[in-house]
Amino acid sequence: VLAGASASTNLVICSDAGLKNMSTSGGIAVAPAGPPSNVEGALTARVRFDGHASSFAAELVMLEYALYVAYRAKKGNPAAELRNITDSKSSLDAIDTVATGGMGRTSHNATVSRCKALAEKAGVALEWTAGHSTEATFDARINELADDCATKARGDELCNMGELPALGNELVPAVVIRAKGVCVESRATKHIRKHIDRHIGPH
Repeated sequence: VLAGASASTNLVICSDAGLKNMSTSGGIAVAPAGPPSNVEGALTARVRFDGHASSFAAELVMLEYALYVAYRAKKGNPAAELRNITDSKSSLDAIDTVATGGMGRTSHNATVSRCKALAEKAGVALEWTAGHSTEATFDARINELADDCATKARGDELCNMGELPALGNELVPAVVIRAKGVCVESRATKHIRKHIDRHIGPH
């Protein structure tokens, strides 16, 4: 995605996610800002991985994916003006809460904080757009495309993100209950960033 995206100076990046059969699927779309027809040439990517915590967590993972794309695009072209749009108002509210010094949903604070940091580093504007809109606007069309990518990802093979990391023996409580959905965010983040870096080079 970034190989083509970083050449443009005005980009809009959109992400979407969904849950099905105990897995998370997501998609992103990147297009030059402008008339709705620009979405026809958008660059897209999608991913599906095992496990999920909630629809909120899935949206956050894909928002971080999109923000990492924005961050790398900005590094490739510092003059780029970027917008990141999502139909997940809860994700944006969580980022706003952390940005103003509040406490968000504690189980996802690490992901929220990373999203906030990436947005700041990329200098990207985070904006909400209504999902499943029938309007013929640029934002509605690129959101629809990201949603379509997330839907198609449900039929993709699961990404191999490796085994869950060992907990070690120090400071481990007597009973540890660990579900795939709880750990999937950090594993997905590592996998996605490595995938992007492998295709466009190191930081």
